[in-house]
Amino acid sequence: MRKHTEPQPSIGPCLSEADFYNFVTGSKGERPDEDLEFHLIRCDACREQLAGLLEILDGNDEEDLEAIPPVSEEEIQETLALVQHARKAPASPRRVPSWRQWAMAAAALIVLVGLSALLVHNYFERKKSGDFYNQARAALEAAYVPVSPNGLRLELPFSSSGSDQRAPADEAALNRAENFFYQALAVREDMMEARLGLALVYLNKARFSSARLEFQKVLSLGSPNPRALLGRGVALCEEGLASRDPVERKTRLESALADFDAVLKIDQASREAQYNKALTLYEMGRHREALAEIDRYLSRDPGSIWSQRLRNIQLKIRATRSEFVDKEVNRAALAHDLSALERLATVAPYQIPDAIRGVLKNSLDARFHEGQSTGSASLIWSARTLEAAYGTVTGDRSYKRLLDFYGGLSPPERKKKNLLDSRMENLVDLHRKGNYETALRNTPLIAREYQTLGDYWQLVNLYHLRGNSFYYSNADFRSAAREYRKMLRCAEHAGAPDLIARALASQASIYNEEQEYDDALACLNRMQEVARKYRLDPWEAYAHQYLGQAYLMLNQGEASLKEYASALALGCRLGEEQLVVVSLENLGAVLEQLGRDRDAGRFFGLALQAHDEYSAPRGGDKTPAEMVRTVNILCKLGYLSLRMKNLAAAQTHFLAALKTVPRGARELETRIRIGLAQAFIEARDFESAGRELTLTRSVAASGEFPDLAWQLHYLNGVLQQQSGANAGARAHFQEAIRILEGMRQGITSEELRQAFLTRRFDPYRETVSLLCGSQDKQGALQFVERSKSMTLTERLVSRQRDPSPRLPRITRPVMAFPEGLAVLEYFFLSDRLLVFISSKDRLDMLSLEVPRFRVDDQVRQYAESIRSEGIESFNSLSRALYDQLLAPALKLLPPRGVHTLLILPDGPLYKLPFAGLQDSEGRYLLEKFALSYAPSRSVFRYCLSLNRGTAASREHTILLLDGTDGLRGASEELAYLAGIYRARATLIGPGQVNAIKEKAAEVEILHFSGHAASSGGKPRLLFPSLPRPRYLEASTISSWSLPHNRLVYLAGCNTGIGPAFEGEAPWGLLPAFFSAGAPAVVCSLLPVEDREARVLAPLRAGGRPPLTGLRIAD
Repeated sequence: MRKHTEPQPSIGPCLSEADFYNFVTGSKGERPDEDLEFHLIRCDACREQLAGLLEILDGNDEEDLEAIPPVSEEEIQETLALVQHARKAPASPRRVPSWRQWAMAAAALIVLVGLSALLVHNYFERKKSGDFYNQARAALEAAYVPVSPNGLRLELPFSSSGSDQRAPADEAALNRAENFFYQALAVREDMMEARLGLALVYLNKARFSSARLEFQKVLSLGSPNPRALLGRGVALCEEGLASRDPVERKTRLESALADFDAVLKIDQASREAQYNKALTLYEMGRHREALAEIDRYLSRDPGSIWSQRLRNIQLKIRATRSEFVDKEVNRAALAHDLSALERLATVAPYQIPDAIRGVLKNSLDARFHEGQSTGSASLIWSARTLEAAYGTVTGDRSYKRLLDFYGGLSPPERKKKNLLDSRMENLVDLHRKGNYETALRNTPLIAREYQTLGDYWQLVNLYHLRGNSFYYSNADFRSAAREYRKMLRCAEHAGAPDLIARALASQASIYNEEQEYDDALACLNRMQEVARKYRLDPWEAYAHQYLGQAYLMLNQGEASLKEYASALALGCRLGEEQLVVVSLENLGAVLEQLGRDRDAGRFFGLALQAHDEYSAPRGGDKTPAEMVRTVNILCKLGYLSLRMKNLAAAQTHFLAALKTVPRGARELETRIRIGLAQAFIEARDFESAGRELTLTRSVAASGEFPDLAWQLHYLNGVLQQQSGANAGARAHFQEAIRILEGMRQGITSEELRQAFLTRRFDPYRETVSLLCGSQDKQGALQFVERSKSMTLTERLVSRQRDPSPRLPRITRPVMAFPEGLAVLEYFFLSDRLLVFISSKDRLDMLSLEVPRFRVDDQVRQYAESIRSEGIESFNSLSRALYDQLLAPALKLLPPRGVHTLLILPDGPLYKLPFAGLQDSEGRYLLEKFALSYAPSRSVFRYCLSLNRGTAASREHTILLLDGTDGLRGASEELAYLAGIYRARATLIGPGQVNAIKEKAAEVEILHFSGHAASSGGKPRLLFPSLPRPRYLEASTISSWSLPHNRLVYLAGCNTGIGPAFEGEAPWGLLPAFFSAGAPAVVCSLLPVEDREARVLAPLRAGGRPPLTGLRIAD
């Protein structure tokens, strides 16, 4: 009988990396655990590899070992003995029983597994992250250059593609690299190289803030990392250069500069940091510092491509001065230095047209050649060289015609032109000295001579001189505009883009003065287009500046901010002192208008600093013009400090201005003393305030400066009020109002009239306050009525003068409204809120201790809770606002008989949807009353007096305006209404916008469904179409006539929101429709959901009045 023997299993192949990982971590793999254990017992090589692996991991991960529970010395020694035995024992011929093999394996490995599981896991995780990183790096390095989009240098651990020139990034490669970097960081968040790579990807994708955050994460890992610090500086600089917000731009560039300085402290030899510092200083307009930094760099690195780039920046800075350009052109002409002229045309193309004209002019002037070795032939050569290089760089070949003109002059014509040019120079000098009459008297003859020669280039200068003489001598804008039009025609005949831009700038200045802003904007947009196309940087900068001014006058603050920021950025690069100072000052004004007072103060301060720095190098005393600019900036700082309640700073600024004001500048001195008096009043130093006002009486009495006179009367009224002389105070306030209303009537632009009372409204408030204090409720209400919805009321009155619409007369009644209607009228004083409650023949008045700023904040939060669907916040705010604004007033209404509330808001309440306010029981106001809103009592009565009847019948004609563009609910809404009204419905789509005016005049109901967009804070109805969308704006709508209209229904977002000005209703498109003759308008104060807007249409069309339909919908 054979003895039974157990079959010997095969030890199998050696362990792979995956097998080691699965074995140690306990993961399931393709090979069973038993096979792995058996192989480790029998295979010396695998045991040695495992031991070596554990040794490596033990050395690299001491921190991870600290997290493992300690093992006793006895356990360690036993385990090591077992391992040594397993490694060194020769293979025994004796068969070891299977159970003992497994027991030995388990005993030998169990402690090692416990010690090393985490370490082996970490090893494989590192390997996986390394694999991802290597793939990302390979994708990135295919197109890597150590340069950011704007040419700043980087020092990152990647191999360059061999070129220092940036090429368009391979989007696919960047996306692959980004994906692999993400995967590497998902495995190891602290992988510094992957973070640097990801930051580089973000830089290449122009995601500069994301790049900055990645560099910051590297810096937060430990000790300062110069590469990451340099990279963060580059990202900050790129963010600043890309920003359209001037505050952010300045902050980012300053932070970038700080990072580059920090790198240089760590490593003084860092050429990348020094290079970037020079570039950043240049962008910030700190040209003297930039030149010094460039010189330091070139002394250490004179021959690289980077040094060549800095030499170009150096030349750019020097070429901002026309004196340098003239000198360099003459030097190059003498030396026939072709490369110097070509380089100048490449670096500063905007300077070349003037240089060409100057060189050609000098070629005719014998005086120029006296004592100089530069001959006429050399000058002509330099002009031709410049023209060729300039044409290559910009594409402008117009100066070939000027060269041909000079080349075609006969000797007598050359002499004649030289004489004419000398006479023109003399007239320009007289103009600079203020002798405008002589310039105007002598230029017609010169103009005829230039025309005979065909010298359109000099005719441009001549008509510019004449236009400026009319402009500055007696503000004869019409005559100036005529000359500027001639100037533009000559520039176009010459075909010179720089002269065309100059003429357009002159015309735009007239349009701005005449408040013809549409023409001004069209002119400036053309000027900007020409300047960009032909690289005329100064004219592009001035286009931005003039556009900023136009938008500021139109109260389009955000648009103005962007334009002035662009003007400032270009001004800094060009070293244009006036442009920089004016842009800084006006940025302060825009930021103040936008309510960013701290930023405004910062920019006023920067304007003052820049103005002083630019004036300092000339030495000596400031000129009168420089003194006036200093005083103006100080006054702006003073008034801003008053608004911010920093009275000490306000007094300091005004006193400094008083010391600087030029002798004899009465208007300027009075303005300063008014500001100083206001600061004293705020500080309750009434004696000092009275003393300042006494010194200004003669100016107030002269009537010469009405904008100062009303302020003087107002402040005198405040002083009288403080002393208890209320009658005298009221007389002063009313005189201030009389002056203001006279000034306002003199403004032809309706948009400017609307904004006129901004920061001029205090006399109205104080008059109402005095009347309330004397319990004259009727008088107070009449004055409130006088101060509301001024422009709309004036527009309606002016339409009555035109007999064609046959509109009823608009008046300003206070009482006598329909039965069942109660009126709640709100009016903010400086420190509280008045509510006038009218019903039947009763008038009550409440004074609520509710400051305007608190209500403003609550209304903003309330609207946001609706937009974000924050139900808890909504309920809390709607009840708080109900308790503050409605509950006290509703208690004064008759217990029965009131079914409709007419709400006349003020200030932030224009933006408050009162319908959604809840009482303590959770009932909405709209559940209790039908609601109507109006800008003022007189406008409401006017709308009622149109007597068009209701719009609740399906028998009326309706015009459906389709602005849906894919809005399903809006499309269904229009289809439903078309089905209801059938033959009485007319549908107009985007392609028929021009027909709306005619059709709207015939129908009784006008219904818009679709998108409403905002432009400059003003809503407009959007009709999507190709090649570009069409819009209906308030200015267009107000010119319509709607003689049959009963209702306008605007189912679009924010159609009732518009710019807010004191004394005006900011209800977007409503005033325009009222002006056109509509008696009722339904609009929205918030974004409208497509589905919810669709629900309202059947309710309105179902035979119910609009108010009832809205109550049911709610």
